[in-house]
This record gives sequence, structure tokens and C-alpha cells, in this order.
Amino acid sequence: MTTPPVDRPIRVPFVRACSVIPGEGHPFRAFTANLSVLGTYIASDEPLRVNQTLRLRFTVPGNVIESEIVGVIAWVNSKQ
Repeated sequence: MTTPPVDRPIRVPFVRACSVIPGEGHPFRAFTANLSVLGTYIASDEPLRVNQTLRLRFTVPGNVIESEIVGVIAWVNSKQ
């Protein structure tokens, strides 16, 4: 028996240095990974909280203009 495919947004392997600007607190450097229309994974040594609002700044390959997105932390992987 085969499992039917699951419709989910495509995640693009996207590892880039970024600046994280929390709604409260000090900006810090981190890395983004697995960019999709639903969000991105932020790898950081700084603690982040579920429902925390932040701004994320990064550049995409081939573009020197910095992109900025606003988001909310949906989940935290404390094991990594």
C-alpha cells in the first residue's frame, strides 16, 4: 500500500547569515534555513519564544539589496 502525496509548500534549502531583530531585546546574528511561503527555520544560540514577534534581515543570492520580513515564532526546537 502506498501513501498518497501530501500537499505542502515546497521548502527551499536556503542557508544564509541573517540579522534577527526581536520585538523586545537586542538584535543578534543567526542563520536561516529551509525557506518556504510558510516561514523559515532560524538557527541561533539566542533564546526565542513561541509567539515572539521579530524582524529578519538577509540577502538572497544575486541580489545586494537586503530583504526584511516580519514574523512570529511558531515553534522552538530546543534540542538543536
